[in-house]
Amino acid sequence: MCGVWEPRGVTTWPAAANQVTAMPNSLVGSIGVIHLRPILEQLLGKVGVEFSVFKGGRLKDMGGFWRGPTDEESEKYQELITEIYDNFVFVVVQGRKLEEAHVRELATGEIFTARKGKELGLVDEMMDFEQSLELAARLGNTQPRPRWFRPKRSMSERLTGRSASQQLGLGLLGPEVRQFLAGGIYYMDPGFLLGPYHSAD
Repeated sequence: MCGVWEPRGVTTWPAAANQVTAMPNSLVGSIGVIHLRPILEQLLGKVGVEFSVFKGGRLKDMGGFWRGPTDEESEKYQELITEIYDNFVFVVVQGRKLEEAHVRELATGEIFTARKGKELGLVDEMMDFEQSLELAARLGNTQPRPRWFRPKRSMSERLTGRSASQQLGLGLLGPEVRQFLAGGIYYMDPGFLLGPYHSAD
């Protein structure tokens, strides 16, 4: 399998590839884990909204946006993040065949250019997307036949040229921002949630 890093954003899946290629202006790394969730307790209080919570299991609502976490919940979240982080480091160690101590030095969540990533052992070869496709085909003993897909649009979207979110007035919040506000555990750099990185040219 050939993993390709493009300059559009920071990703993690190439760690398990046999060969990792990247364009020089790609961004690589971001070896880390982050948990994000909005806490709207003060905002809800200002508009007079209260939540009535009934639950089975005392920690069932520990991710609720209507209140902040307790000390116990914060500790449990950190234990969870640490375990996922260790698993991530293990995947990079195994996939890139690097020493664990070296990977942990890199696993600060920092991002690097692909050129620097090659020096650090995160990238094998510098090449563009077409060259990477040819390499992947050669490794797979096949022909490079890429197929491009795009999400299907509804009839109203095709007629108006606008997405459903834009028609509903939600276009001001892109899908990445809406995902960010929903909270979750991420391997990617958090800045990518608010808009992908672009190449300098």
